[in-house]
Amino acid sequence: MSEDWVQSQAEEIEALSSIFGDEQWKQDENDTQRMYILTMNHRPERAIAMELIFVDGYPISQPLTYNIRAPWLRGEERQELTNILEDIYL
Repeated sequence: MSEDWVQSQAEEIEALSSIFGDEQWKQDENDTQRMYILTMNHRPERAIAMELIFVDGYPISQPLTYNIRAPWLRGEERQELTNILEDIYL
């Protein structure tokens, strides 16, 4: 286990924790992985949640794994968001 990516992950998680409140940024306690859920629900009918899994090696040698949960987000809008996230994380 490389100290570099472990330290980088800890710093990123700490930064995100300071930006988002406890209601928006939560660790998934039912998961053995380092999974966090970021929820944006300023408009409940358009709420979106993103599961972020901090895999071994991220951010040094592996991309972050994520899953978007937004049943209302479909088609072109969903693809546009996916493309933006892939540009950032892959």
